[in-house]
Amino acid sequence: MLKPKRVSKPGALVVEQHIAREGPSPFWIVWRPHTSRMFYDKGEMMRFIKWPKGTPTREALDEWLESLDAPAAPAVDLEAIKREGFGPEAHALDESDPNSQTKMIT
Repeated sequence: MLKPKRVSKPGALVVEQHIAREGPSPFWIVWRPHTSRMFYDKGEMMRFIKWPKGTPTREALDEWLESLDAPAAPAVDLEAIKREGFGPEAHALDESDPNSQTKMIT
């Protein structure tokens, strides 16, 4: 599991996003005074938080959640794979690097 991403307002709210390798991902753990819950759905999480739209804290929370929705993986360039392949030949050593021609002696 990756390190959780967290946003908090001390004494009022803590929201953590967790991303797991196996199982449903992402999920959120939300703490409010005297209670905490785990959510797989943002809508249910926002209903639990019960903060009205238009408040500075709610706007900051919405911005944080939008920042988490960034794409995780870059697009695959299929033309480059067809042209160069995807094996070790596609990762040729840079001849200008002085360490590219060194060998390790054990």
